[in-house]
Amino acid sequence: MQSNENKDWPKQSRTYTKETHLGRIYVIITYNNKDHAPDNLFAAETQGGPCFNSEVEALGRSLRLMYKYGVPTNEIIKQWQGIQCEPHWEKGNLVKSVADALGQCLQEALNDGYPI
Repeated sequence: MQSNENKDWPKQSRTYTKETHLGRIYVIITYNNKDHAPDNLFAAETQGGPCFNSEVEALGRSLRLMYKYGVPTNEIIKQWQGIQCEPHWEKGNLVKSVADALGQCLQEALNDGYPI
């Protein structure tokens, strides 16, 4: 019988969430179990329609590609934060767009001290 445990599967993940005017965005960062280095990044959404979903999916794919090719997280944040569409206040924090929300999630991960 084969074991279901794969040593390459991440055992830890962190999730960062932002509310936008169209729905909730999640950035999920997984870490491998060997050295706790970032293993993968995912962006997902809930409560939005097809256009919102496609925007989150496109930026999520771009995020994984930038991560794969070593684009520094600070550079991604700099490019995405501040892009404005339809602003939305979430718990006293202004979220200006999907890209801005993703940039804010990445900034929170850095502020928490997690490597990405």
